[in-house]
Amino acid sequence: MKTLRLTLRLLVATLLALLVMTGVAWLWSGTGSSLATALDQAAHHLPAGHALEVKQVKGSLRSGGTIGWLRWQQGAASCASTS
Repeated sequence: MKTLRLTLRLLVATLLALLVMTGVAWLWSGTGSSLATALDQAAHHLPAGHALEVKQVKGSLRSGGTIGWLRWQQGAASCASTS
């Protein structure tokens, strides 16, 4: 019986922690710098040989935003966009 109670408490604590983390992520995704931060993190996590550069980023992940200049590069191939 004690094992069942402990297991249930751990399950509830885990679900509560997951709920809190989801709420924090949702709140953060609405901030004015979330789009720029997400693009910056994406650029750092690209595989070797890939590059992503962005400038003049405004907006949030939830509400959308604008990117003044974006360039993706893989080896000799590249793609650029301006607004």
